[in-house]
Amino acid sequence: MRKSSDKAERRGGRGLRITVRGLAVLISSMLALGGGLRLGAAELVMLGIIGLTLLFASLLMVAAAASVRSNQITVNRVAPPGLFCGQTGAVFVTVNPCKDLMSGTLTDLTHDGLAASGTKTKTNGNTLQLTYTVTPTQTGHWRLGPLKWQQGDIFGLWLVTWWLGESGQLVAWPRITALPVTDTFRVAPSSAGNAINASPDDVTLRQYVPGDDLRRIHWATTARKGTPMVRQNGGNSKNSVRVLIDPGLMQNGKLREWALEHGASVACSALDAEHQVQIVGGDQCGQTDFIDCQVTGRQQILSQIAQFASLNSAPINAIGAKVNAALPANEPRNSSVVTYAIVGANFAPKPGTASKRNYAVVVGNTASTGQTSAQLRSTGWRVVSLPKPIPHQAAWSEVGA
Repeated sequence: MRKSSDKAERRGGRGLRITVRGLAVLISSMLALGGGLRLGAAELVMLGIIGLTLLFASLLMVAAAASVRSNQITVNRVAPPGLFCGQTGAVFVTVNPCKDLMSGTLTDLTHDGLAASGTKTKTNGNTLQLTYTVTPTQTGHWRLGPLKWQQGDIFGLWLVTWWLGESGQLVAWPRITALPVTDTFRVAPSSAGNAINASPDDVTLRQYVPGDDLRRIHWATTARKGTPMVRQNGGNSKNSVRVLIDPGLMQNGKLREWALEHGASVACSALDAEHQVQIVGGDQCGQTDFIDCQVTGRQQILSQIAQFASLNSAPINAIGAKVNAALPANEPRNSSVVTYAIVGANFAPKPGTASKRNYAVVVGNTASTGQTSAQLRSTGWRVVSLPKPIPHQAAWSEVGA
């Protein structure tokens, strides 16, 4: 009932168009008038004139409705700021004044990624409230509105449309599955560069590197040396987990949502286990490009992945190159950074990435993903190939992380 529109309908905009029935009357009337004049048939001429007169009279009726000053109408929309996919929320749209809208139909435009249903309307004086529910079916940032009002003439020959109010936005977050993060993500004492949660008695200092938790900065030493210094643990600790989602999967309707859910589940589970987490992609760190951005909480993970999902209109090759550039070349085998990648058949790993702490889930048709899996294995990745999406806990178990 409410379909999305990529057209940017401006506030107070309106349009007038002839309907299919009106077009049929116009063509029939013109044929009758032309044929009657050519054949000298007065009845056909009269029939054509009646049809054209009816069209003109109907046009005057809807033109009067289109002349109402719609910019004097106020539209307020209240909606949840965000919902998980499959979760239902209510949207309330208030219109004032509504006296010029009572004879038409009102709908609030929504994106195809939001399943809308259960529309109810009620009036209170000169105020109208439209209520409906939305259930996100896809992760991303989706548009709500503008409000669409339509009215036709009594013969159904013409239709006038208004777009009222501003568009809103609803963020749809991916579903999360809790995954058991094991001690495989532990880091040895010699590679504790990005360690967190150090004991106060077992702390050393080193120079800050991008991705370090800002809460670990030792401000006294930083001020003395003039360069950022961070605390690190000298003993066993937890390392940094980098989650990468191949943007090429965003164009595959069967794999898109599964990849986003799996990446979010890994990131949130690692964060819950007190690992540092980095998401490759998005602009939640204030950047406009794809970067390796450290996150500090579950909400930021969800928001960043939703932002990543909404950028799928950008050229896939350009995005893929930037995502791949975030992977370190010739990363030491005892690196404290774990990379967990969910990729498709067209993902090309950077040569020389040899860390044994790189895990990859290659999802898609086995025939097309075999080469990608072989390339990843040749550069030190632990790879699992999935011909189709499976439950997230089963995929996690297959990876053996």
